[in-house]
Amino acid sequence: MTSSGPAPCSLCPDVVAAGCLGALWPRLLLALWIWTCDPAGQAQASHQHFHPHSIKLPGDITLGGLFPIHARGPHGVNCGELKKEKGIHRMEAMLYALDQINSDPELLPNITLGARILDTCSRDTYALEQSLTFVQALIQKDTSDIRCSNGEPPLIRKPERVVGVIGASASSVSIMVANILRLFELSCYTTLICLSGSGLRSSTTRPTVASELGSGSGSGSEFQIPQVSYASTAPELSDNNRYDFFSRVVPPDSYQAQAMLDIVKALGWNYVSTLASEGNYGESGVEAFMQISREAGRDAPIPPISDRSVTCLSPAYVSPPGGVCIAQSVKIPREPAEGEFDKIIKRLMETSNARGVIIFANEDDIKRVLEAARQANLTGHFLFVGSDSWGAKSSPIAELEDVAEGAVTILPKRASIDGFDQYFMSRSLENNRRNIWFAEFWEDDFRCKLTRPGIKLDSDKKKCTGGERIGQDSSYEQEGKVQFVIDAVYAVAYALHNMHQDLCPNSHGVCSSMDPVEGRLLLDYIRAVNFNGSAGTSVLFNENGDAPGRYDIFQFQMTNHSHPGYHVIGQWTNNLRLNLEEMQWSGGDKSVPESICSFPCKPGERKKMVKGVPCCWHCEVPGAGRPAATTGTWSQEVR
Repeated sequence: MTSSGPAPCSLCPDVVAAGCLGALWPRLLLALWIWTCDPAGQAQASHQHFHPHSIKLPGDITLGGLFPIHARGPHGVNCGELKKEKGIHRMEAMLYALDQINSDPELLPNITLGARILDTCSRDTYALEQSLTFVQALIQKDTSDIRCSNGEPPLIRKPERVVGVIGASASSVSIMVANILRLFELSCYTTLICLSGSGLRSSTTRPTVASELGSGSGSGSEFQIPQVSYASTAPELSDNNRYDFFSRVVPPDSYQAQAMLDIVKALGWNYVSTLASEGNYGESGVEAFMQISREAGRDAPIPPISDRSVTCLSPAYVSPPGGVCIAQSVKIPREPAEGEFDKIIKRLMETSNARGVIIFANEDDIKRVLEAARQANLTGHFLFVGSDSWGAKSSPIAELEDVAEGAVTILPKRASIDGFDQYFMSRSLENNRRNIWFAEFWEDDFRCKLTRPGIKLDSDKKKCTGGERIGQDSSYEQEGKVQFVIDAVYAVAYALHNMHQDLCPNSHGVCSSMDPVEGRLLLDYIRAVNFNGSAGTSVLFNENGDAPGRYDIFQFQMTNHSHPGYHVIGQWTNNLRLNLEEMQWSGGDKSVPESICSFPCKPGERKKMVKGVPCCWHCEVPGAGRPAATTGTWSQEVR
């Protein structure tokens, strides 16, 4: 049966009822209608934002890639300026890993891995639309009754089948994309082409979703796409019921929050504030810290500094029992108003004894907090404990080193990959044409302009020669997540290799048992990998798809060293090892500063607890009827 044109898609009520994407459903459903129901719309969308500029590498099996090549654009614009390190370095790490795998005769022999790599522009909604490029190959029509207007059958062109996705970077983007990759269990989509301008006549179909096919293995499970992130750390992604096809080679922030709590307790602090950038990363990180602190028991005692060792703690060291009280919990708006950071500092100072500040924030917010602290003449007052978004980065503290002095920061254990350095520094305009963003990177990195046909070069712009060299004519330092991008690609490659050995033991190349690759089965193989990664440490996943928690602990120091900078003072691998002797604070002071609500009572005095704040108390002399007036007995907040 044929029809004169495509009819509207009938989208099942279960999709709308699912509500996983909230207000984004209308945009998503419109996009799916264009892909599945309207051939003309497909052609139009291919020239718009539904088929973005992307890197496409041919292969027997294709992996998707999601990278923040560009920053968020200003209002009304999807994409902004190029992100050289977080975008280009990380994306090139995927290309480097694919090159290494494809040249390895022992890993996936006779099988070439290809790629379709997309730019998320650091925006979750934009990334959602781009990710339809991955699922379009999973949407199918029965073409048996489709004819061109001249009566001839159409030519059928199938897009590459993406079996797994590497990414994304930001947790908010990974959350958005994960909903797409696991929700729509769809069959193969085909593009239909009529020769000689003949029109297309077809019957109508609609997308099939997970709720119709079931979430278990079976007819629909081969059409889900496993996802492995190299940087997303939000704790909610550990929910294996909601994000069952998501895995990551970095540990979740719940581990990081535990490590940060252990640091706080090891320093003898029991009264701190928290500061979070609005969004999944910041808010989830702080919530994890607060939840873990509550579970630890807020009213248990913390030993005084005199009772704590100041030598390198043994691997078996267990942080003292007890939780930590939260004085203030402040959220930094996604788009802060003028004067917002001054208000944040004033609020933190309302509980000035809580000098310790636990901060889960992006680089720009960190910098502006430090600027506001200096503006308020509070240099040296706050004792920052920063998450991995701060890590060992120089950009958030540039020209603010005095305010950041003493900051303790945390970073997943990592290593610089020498092979990637050699690869990347050898890239040129001639040998790296597969990277469609490389010319833009070249102009940005060398601060020059490339000549283009028909475009006159501005007289004030230096012309690129093409002979420039990365690391020689420009500065170069490997971006911190390169290792994890490489490990993520290898995790999928080893999973495919093991799957091929089991399903195609006597086949050279992809056999029928892996065509198509079943998504849930590939997920099982991904979760089962255990190999030495690019830095020599094991890469493996737990039942929730999380990597083990392994962190280095840094402190930013300015004195008593040959040069100021971040210095490793400990590590955390389920237990804290902290070298207190190596720590120093504002002005080079070696004594650990205090961040407590109330000081211990003197002999003969008794505690009178402050209701609702178990870390705060008055000290009273029995029978005196009022708190003792000894200096330091009660905090400024309690007064």
